[in-house]
Amino acid sequence: MAKLIISTLCSLDGYCAGPGGVLDALPMDAAFDTHNLELMRHAGTLLFGATTFALFRDFWPQQNPQDPELSPAVREIARLIAPMGKLVVSDGLAPEDSGPWPETEIVRRAQAHARIQALKASAAQDLLIYGSPLLASDLLARGLVDELNLLIGPALLGEGLPALRTGLPAPLRLLDARRLDGSDTLRLRYAC
Repeated sequence: MAKLIISTLCSLDGYCAGPGGVLDALPMDAAFDTHNLELMRHAGTLLFGATTFALFRDFWPQQNPQDPELSPAVREIARLIAPMGKLVVSDGLAPEDSGPWPETEIVRRAQAHARIQALKASAAQDLLIYGSPLLASDLLARGLVDELNLLIGPALLGEGLPALRTGLPAPLRLLDARRLDGSDTLRLRYAC
């Protein structure tokens, strides 16, 4: 049975995006890329909400894994992400919204829990969610998440999109805490 792992970057005050969805104040540095790559090496499927999917769909296919201007971590992520399975939970997206990833599976919210449970039961590799705070919160509340990687960046946004919904009943157990190498970002890793 595969694990479902969430990795989300947030500010010290708990926001994963500033007002209007702006991400510029969060530290998406080389250490952030290395952390994401480590998780991706063990994953077979990426799960998304519609907004995060659009960000990935519009960014990653433009990154050439052969481009020497890119960091080694970004080049490897670009190489790994293309063939990975992708599942988007959305009531609004249609297959033509998949862009360069036509193999993307779009699941309606009403079917999402059952589909994700079935995928966890049958997958050989982990399922991974980056960001997607509404989907992540929903799956945490349903007990479908095995591990939460909360990256806390040295920034205060004051307002914006909360990284996780408040009042989640999910019991968490701290597995480890560490500073990402070469960064002021902390990673808190929890078992759910």
